[in-house]
Amino acid sequence: MAWRSRLGLQSRLGRLGVSSAAALGCVALVDYLLDQSLSRNARAVALAAQITLAYKFCEDTPAALQEVHRQTATNLLHVCQSNGGLYIKLGQGIASMNHILPEVYTEILSVLQDKAKAVPFSDVEKIFFRDFGVHPDRLFAEFERTPVASASIAQVHVARLKDGTKVAVKVIKPHVIRQTPWDILCYKFLVLFFEKVFDLPMYWTTDYTTKHLRMELDFENEARNATRCAAGVALRSDVVVPAVVWPLSRKGVMTTEWVDGVKITDAKAIQAMGLDVKAVTKTMVEVFADQIFSTGFVHCDPHPGNLLVRPMPMSGSVSAFWEKCWGRPAIRHQLCILDHGLYITEPPKFRQQYCEFWRALFLRDFERLGLICAEWGVRDVDFFASLQLFRPFNRETRRSASSSVTRAEARDFQRQAKERVRGLLTSTSLVPLELIFVGRSMNLIRFNNKVLGSPVNRLALFASSAAKGAATRLPGATQAFFQLQLALLSLSFILWQLWLDCKTAMGYQPRTIEDALEDMEKQTLQDKLGFAVREKNLG
Repeated sequence: MAWRSRLGLQSRLGRLGVSSAAALGCVALVDYLLDQSLSRNARAVALAAQITLAYKFCEDTPAALQEVHRQTATNLLHVCQSNGGLYIKLGQGIASMNHILPEVYTEILSVLQDKAKAVPFSDVEKIFFRDFGVHPDRLFAEFERTPVASASIAQVHVARLKDGTKVAVKVIKPHVIRQTPWDILCYKFLVLFFEKVFDLPMYWTTDYTTKHLRMELDFENEARNATRCAAGVALRSDVVVPAVVWPLSRKGVMTTEWVDGVKITDAKAIQAMGLDVKAVTKTMVEVFADQIFSTGFVHCDPHPGNLLVRPMPMSGSVSAFWEKCWGRPAIRHQLCILDHGLYITEPPKFRQQYCEFWRALFLRDFERLGLICAEWGVRDVDFFASLQLFRPFNRETRRSASSSVTRAEARDFQRQAKERVRGLLTSTSLVPLELIFVGRSMNLIRFNNKVLGSPVNRLALFASSAAKGAATRLPGATQAFFQLQLALLSLSFILWQLWLDCKTAMGYQPRTIEDALEDMEKQTLQDKLGFAVREKNLG
């Protein structure tokens, strides 16, 4: 009888093995048909669980915390590179948050700003047959098979029109179209997961965020955005938006004029062209400040790869006079704005309030600040203002403690942090969702300015633009006080730059103004949230 029992057990185990193999085979087949959407998002879920456990049970030593930061950033980089698509954008966004995240995140994730993996030309052909019904060689005189650039959702090929004009052809990656619905579903799940685990309000932003992410996949919408952006900067000779070739643009293909240039953060290359880094940076800040505070049509993805700089020779009598005096032609810079997929249109009321909010910050008009924040459902005005400025803001002067904390104090801080973040907002339904992407755009501008060595006074330029964008006029005395505040801010910036120049001349490696603001904001986050962002403050 024993042998019959063993035989029955072996039979059941055999059937279980066959069933398991069949189930795994079905999952693998479905994953293949869905362009690895299941395995990609499984990696993301596993990473989320790993991050949660790593930080919750991290040892109370600076070295241990630093190792958790490094390992987490490395694992995050692996997932972003393996998954591609929208995960690349996620990693790029995290890499630019060096004002609040440990530096190791920026160091490791910065490679995501470079070229992403390209798809084979056969996939490009499929998109052309889908959108135009013909091979690209039928539409262009020349079409290079190897892309010159590859980003998260698309890649760019060099081509020539029938008349010989050189153009850039942006083609969507086919798998991104199929993967995006699953990526968005996973993103919503992860946000809900972190909201439940850490008991923080986060999920309320997902619908608005994913709506705009989907819009990035429509290149006809991007072409309309580019055309509208070009109209907004038409009066500026130092800014250009590549013109769209509409007959050769569709949902998955966008053709524009070709522009050569270097990344805006490549200071050495800009100087090698004989251009002024400070002037270039000032143009960048002015253009995006004008979008945020005046036009209300905001480019929300100004990372370095989307902002190129090129020289533009002067013409006419000015150029002739310059060349006669100095023996070389005069040149000026031109900022080329690329990638117009992610935009928001600010409602007039929000744009006006945001202008008044910034103006009130510098006027120290606490009553107006309180009224605007109350209407937006914001309870903690100081903390909210700090997040908008990317620097500390206090209505009362107070000194922040920077001493180390014990493990018991850290636990208390973490418990308090949840209440403080929840206390930031009185009602998420009142918060203008536009703040999500406006904040993203302003953070990337801050990041670019910092990488270039903080050559311009970002805050003064933003405040000045906000004052111009506000519809309401200030009384004479109040306007004079506002101008005085800007003048003092500019003076402090000049003195800081002079101090940096002196330290550089003495052989030191000085920290820029953006570095100092970063440190102050991290300290503010520690004061408000109750935990240190920089690992050296723990232990």
